[in-house]
Formats: sequence, structure tokens, C-alpha cells
Amino acid sequence: MSDLDLFRATGEALLGPLWQSELARQLNVSLRTMQRWAAGEFAIPPGVWADLANMLAERQVEIAKLEPLLKERASTSQ
Repeated sequence: MSDLDLFRATGEALLGPLWQSELARQLNVSLRTMQRWAAGEFAIPPGVWADLANMLAERQVEIAKLEPLLKERASTSQ
């Protein structure tokens, strides 16, 4: 997977199909900068990769907390 493919896939996995605007906001960069990164016009700075890894780790923790609660709720509502 190329850097560009990884960047796009991560953005969409974190934030859905409208990921560019929200990721720009969360990384405190302009939407235009985000669009340039996503189009491959500008290289993605090394610090952004670390930021994305941290965002994914935080999301995984959130999901891990919710998953058993949802499974429990699903099993009791049947």
C-alpha cells in the first residue's frame, strides 16, 4: 500500500467519507493543505503519521469499551 493509499484509507476509517475536512480541523491545518496531501500534491509530513497512529489508537480504545456493551444490549433485546 502506498503512502497516499494509506493516508486516504486511514482518514476514511477514522472519519468516514467526508474525512478531509474533519481531519484538517483535528490536525489544525487548512482544508486546502489536506486536499493537497490527499491528492499527492504535497508530501505528508512525518508528524502527521504519528498523529494518525495516535488517533487510531484512541479510537480503538473507545471501540473496545463500547463493543461489549453493545453485544450485551443486542443479546437482551432479542
